[in-house]
Amino acid sequence: GEELILDASVAGASYHWQDNSSNAVYTVASPGNYWVEITLDNCSKTDNIYITAASDCDVSLEMPNAFTPNNDGMNDNFFPVKAVGIHKFNLRIYNRWGQNLADTDDIVNGWNGKFKNEYCTSGTYYWIVEYVTIRNENLTIKGSLSLTSK
Repeated sequence: GEELILDASVAGASYHWQDNSSNAVYTVASPGNYWVEITLDNCSKTDNIYITAASDCDVSLEMPNAFTPNNDGMNDNFFPVKAVGIHKFNLRIYNRWGQNLADTDDIVNGWNGKFKNEYCTSGTYYWIVEYVTIRNENLTIKGSLSLTSK
């Protein structure tokens, strides 16, 4: 029932939110995915955030087991499908030979399926997530994922 204020203010910029509003500040009243495109001097940058409803004690982190980084706008990045009560987050991706392909703290965008700016081939990859909860617990989970390339 609470509202959350998203403030994307940049002096002199214009704004385009997911609902076509154009203010620098956006009020969130319900859970969902929110994004803003900020344009300044003919340069644009987009960022997004997924807002969930949770109690102060809820903690949950769920990772998918597959994704398709093919730029079709659906399932293009590997990131948590559910992240509640997570304070800090680190995702590492490995190939079957144990080579570290990615290391990111970006819980919203995760991994884009690339290594050295090239898309990885289809196959099984392995991930490790280390995270800190709102209860100050340091936790680690591991798993595998199936990547289907272009």
